[in-house]
Amino acid sequence: MKNFDRVLEVSKKYFLGFTIHPETLEKPKKGYGVSLLETQNCFGIEGLKKAYQVALERNCYIGGWRNPKNSKYYYDATVVVEDYDEAIRLAKENKQLAIYNYTTGETITIEE
Repeated sequence: MKNFDRVLEVSKKYFLGFTIHPETLEKPKKGYGVSLLETQNCFGIEGLKKAYQVALERNCYIGGWRNPKNSKYYYDATVVVEDYDEAIRLAKENKQLAIYNYTTGETITIEE
């Protein structure tokens, strides 16, 4: 877990939300972010460790965000895809309520 401490630092600095690759620490510049079901409801340091490990195993991104409704900080392993329809399909498959558009900075709610 060579970059774990750096990811933890990023999560503290960008407490409203962040997405970075766990190995390169780069942010996605475009595409749609879809969180994976297996890291849903990951909280605290143990949640960060789980999301970090899954992101490494899947070669995807790790993200965190603060839910303003309950003030909990969520961590997720997140795949980034360029195709909107693919992002919607993956979101439904992973039981997500929304996806994130990195190009526009917009959160897109998923219709059931």
